[in-house]
Amino acid sequence: MKAFVNKVGFPLISKPLEGFASNGVVFVRNWEELLPLFEERNNIFQEYLGDPDTLKNYFDNFTRSIPLFIQAPQIIIYSSATIISPHGEITPFLTLENYHQYGLTINCRRVDNPELEAIALRFAKAYFSEGGFGPMSIQFRQDIQGNWKAMEFNLRSNGNTFTRFLLGQDEIGIIINYALPFAGFPLYTPSTDAYSCRIIKTLQTHCLPMDNINILQRGKWESGR
Repeated sequence: MKAFVNKVGFPLISKPLEGFASNGVVFVRNWEELLPLFEERNNIFQEYLGDPDTLKNYFDNFTRSIPLFIQAPQIIIYSSATIISPHGEITPFLTLENYHQYGLTINCRRVDNPELEAIALRFAKAYFSEGGFGPMSIQFRQDIQGNWKAMEFNLRSNGNTFTRFLLGQDEIGIIINYALPFAGFPLYTPSTDAYSCRIIKTLQTHCLPMDNINILQRGKWESGR
């Protein structure tokens, strides 16, 4: 750990081994904060990708009063996604510029980034060489020197699958055609220019009967309820 810190410096990102939507993910600003997390043996540590100077005011908030709701500033993450066939075909990458809030994408747009997609292609080829195939989405940010670095791999359909569908990458349809090559499953083609719009992601509000909620909390579902 000392060699890693000497190489990348503080702050670090600490992530629990299991979790989602940034739950339990924290900044680590110094050795005093790092050692207890390291001793838990339940966390992984990553280099912070971005300019640490942009976090100064954010960190200063915690030397005074602690906000009720907190959000790290300027969280923009790029993701490149493809689908790898069982025979090694790699579909063209679709790259998104994602604006995050509290660990979730709130809006995004499709962009072209040949440099980023060339790096993603190398990861995809390496993954297939080890026997992997299926959907692959890689999240990237630039370090303080401007170098692109991968920060997360998703080897499954994820929260942006439908977003990519709207922007021209029919992941589920492609997977069906890879699995059933003679089915001729039709792929969706957007009716508008995928680069001329931005996807806004919002939560929908529904009224659920308490009986159904109680059933879900018990981990069961009764048909017809």
